[in-house]
Amino acid sequence: MGRAARTAWVFAYKELLESIRDPTNLFWTLGWPAIWTLIANTAFVPEGPYAAEAKWGATLQMVAFSAMSIGMATLPGSILADRVRGLFELLFPLRHSKLAEVAGRLMGLTLYSTIAAAVVLATGVALGARYTGVTIQEALSASLFILLILLASCGVGLILVPMGRASIAAGISLAVVTSAVSGVFTPYFALSENLKAFSRTWPVSSNLHVAKYFLSRGEVEHLYDFNPGSPLYVLYAASSSLVLFLTGVSIYTLYYRRLHRRW
Repeated sequence: MGRAARTAWVFAYKELLESIRDPTNLFWTLGWPAIWTLIANTAFVPEGPYAAEAKWGATLQMVAFSAMSIGMATLPGSILADRVRGLFELLFPLRHSKLAEVAGRLMGLTLYSTIAAAVVLATGVALGARYTGVTIQEALSASLFILLILLASCGVGLILVPMGRASIAAGISLAVVTSAVSGVFTPYFALSENLKAFSRTWPVSSNLHVAKYFLSRGEVEHLYDFNPGSPLYVLYAASSSLVLFLTGVSIYTLYYRRLHRRW
């Protein structure tokens, strides 16, 4: 195993372990989405012939919020904790690969996000959330776009890293505010025209729209004023997430190099 691979695995293990051990992180990224899934599916979804699908949609929205919180708050919080503990100073002489570090952190957060998503989905299913007839291919396609939500959110988290201690609060605040105005907390059709435009273009919500489309086999298209399953929109959702993530990686790398020069 090469040096870069070892670096990636070390950071993956560290990220997963610290995410599980931190009670505040557990509440915001796992507990709160599960609690809100419970509230939404029991208080806001009326019973009827489409109740199971509506509950599944509400559950999927909380899976997306969990991924957003992990990327926007857990990631910068972990990096800040490493800096406070002096890990950066220890790593400076080793000249480790920042790409390997980011890849490792992303792997650890992906594993943790999978655990959080499983808890939220289990809560929704226990309350009656269902999508019948979904194929394995459709489920995998939807899972890919949920992963892209995490990727885009990690990009935002890396952009927030230079803010220091304010990055954690800023990450949670940004996740909550953007969820409220982009159709993550509320259905797309309930948004105003201006917010619908934002929801269509914001990488997180655009990937959520695509994931919903695949899981419903296109049956939710009547709830939108556009086609979230069109090849052009699917390409936009995926590429915008990658661009946001790569932007975050670039900013974090420059930030680390600036710290290195100070030492």
